[in-house]
Amino acid sequence: MKAFISYSMAKSDQYMITLLISELSKIGVGTITSIEYNQIRNLIEMAIQKSDIFIGIISDSRIDSKSVLDEWNIAKKLNKPCVMLFEKNVKYSSRQQDNIFTFNKLRPYETVESIISLITKEKEKQDNATAAAIILGGTAILALMTMLANDKKKRDSKKKKK
Repeated sequence: MKAFISYSMAKSDQYMITLLISELSKIGVGTITSIEYNQIRNLIEMAIQKSDIFIGIISDSRIDSKSVLDEWNIAKKLNKPCVMLFEKNVKYSSRQQDNIFTFNKLRPYETVESIISLITKEKEKQDNATAAAIILGGTAILALMTMLANDKKKRDSKKKKK
């Protein structure tokens, strides 16, 4: 599983990003950040497309919050599960249907724990869907092999009768 992280924070507050990436890594979730793509829109869109979940973070510094919101909208268009974190004194529209959390940058662990819990549940859903697809695919292959084997037996018995 891969998480795309888009954030708007002062450099002094980015310890929260480091904490989040570290905790995601512990549960086997890789990360991509929008910063890695230097705001090149088509590359960011491709990275979001390749991710399994979008995490947006906007602090009270709001250095580049428009980009975070734009990337959130891209993720929504791509039907990606989204989580948005707004620092507690940042105003935002609650019209969005996504998982929206507020956070206190002085107590980041509480927020990160909530996000990890949410992503763990999403990861379990994906793992279960993958397991079901493997089981169904394996069952279909076995059924096909049985049909082919039965067909071969019928052909062989017809040849013996001639």
